[in-house]
Amino acid sequence: FPDVGHTHASCFSPLFGHPEMLEFTRGFLVAHIDPPGMEDGAPPYPPGYQYPSLEQLAETIPCVLQHLSVPSMIGMGVGAGAFVLAKFGLLHPEAVEGLVLLNIDPSAKGWMDWAASKLAAVTSSTPELVLGHLYSQEELSAAPPPVRQSRDRIRAAPNVGLYWSMYCSRGDLGLERSGGGLKCPVLLVVGDGSPHEDAVVECNA
Repeated sequence: FPDVGHTHASCFSPLFGHPEMLEFTRGFLVAHIDPPGMEDGAPPYPPGYQYPSLEQLAETIPCVLQHLSVPSMIGMGVGAGAFVLAKFGLLHPEAVEGLVLLNIDPSAKGWMDWAASKLAAVTSSTPELVLGHLYSQEELSAAPPPVRQSRDRIRAAPNVGLYWSMYCSRGDLGLERSGGGLKCPVLLVVGDGSPHEDAVVECNA
């Protein structure tokens, strides 16, 4: 997730702090890039603020890599982050060594999806919609520490509604079946029975 000038690895600490991961991380620079306005302590954006599109977010990643003096990267993203990284891979294949994309949906929302999201917004808050995109209902009900940390962080983010709205109004990623795909190795990840399963299968096709 790109936010130029605000790059940190704090959100990876629960995972990469495990002893099993230390050997892996020793040879890599690990950076977590927040979307604009989603970093810890971010102030709310003023009314009428035009949040950048996912395509525009993808175009900010070269600035982040330049800031870090990193010529190429392996990207890992979930949902909207997966879409942004995949778009970056299409636009700048020379800068991407590989991608791990979790729960990616490469297609724009249709009218039925739009209506369903509007109906869901009536009965659920935006943070709950975002959490439902990241975790299964079983995980949300059990609420292990990573889920609780995500819930607290998303609920405290004043601009999450702008980010979610931009994700829901995204265009097509632009993948084509006849040679118009990503040039780097890609690992697509989706849970068995996940609501994102059909979208990920379509992305693979």
